[in-house]
Amino acid sequence: MREARLMRIFECDYVVRLWGVAAASEPLMIVMELASNGALNSYLEKNQLDDTQKAVMCVQSSWGIEYLNTKNIIHRDIAARNCLYGDGKVKISDFGMSREGPTYQMDSKRRVPIRWLAPETMRVQTYNFKTDVSFGIMAWEIYHNGKEPFPGMTPGEVAKYVLTGNRMEFEVNINPDIKMLICKDTGAEDPNSRLTQEQISRRLEGLTSIPKPDFDADAQKRREADEAEERERAASEASAPGSA
Repeated sequence: MREARLMRIFECDYVVRLWGVAAASEPLMIVMELASNGALNSYLEKNQLDDTQKAVMCVQSSWGIEYLNTKNIIHRDIAARNCLYGDGKVKISDFGMSREGPTYQMDSKRRVPIRWLAPETMRVQTYNFKTDVSFGIMAWEIYHNGKEPFPGMTPGEVAKYVLTGNRMEFEVNINPDIKMLICKDTGAEDPNSRLTQEQISRRLEGLTSIPKPDFDADAQKRREADEAEERERAASEASAPGSA
């Protein structure tokens, strides 16, 4: 299972973790960490959040994508429906379309989620780290309470609209600097004019005064916690009646 093989290396609070694969019988099932609030889009639809909370969600999701880029992963399907939310953290999930490597050329006959595609992907079916520009679309979803992007438009109309240089307008008032970042710096027609996800994260951190996490240190803490939990479980099993 390609998805499980990709997920086994992830050790980031903002990317959903793999616990294992149930492969004894069909269908194969992936066992992932529990995100108590479920899918991000559903959580946004059901809960009233203020702009500060939404800005935090944008920063966290950017960190998750940035982390994937450091692991040489193109997600290819960044959207609120493909993120989970739990313990106050957005976690990037659903890696069914993800690929390893800096670029990926897709078969033009494959069906894809048009509303979240970069312009060049619509044109020539090419993906790279900067085509995960769909982060900007997801940020729009976050600020619009999980609303589907390009409301009232068919996929064909969305493609025509985007390929003629148009972008979605914000229907809500937000920090103008964050709005500029989402609309201009992640949605530029020329991918060379777009910020990298790392640059987007740093910019968001500056605008929200939220410090950058130490991915390596956080991963080490999680490994130590997992090892301690495993030792405790083993000790408990060894001391249970009838275990001798």
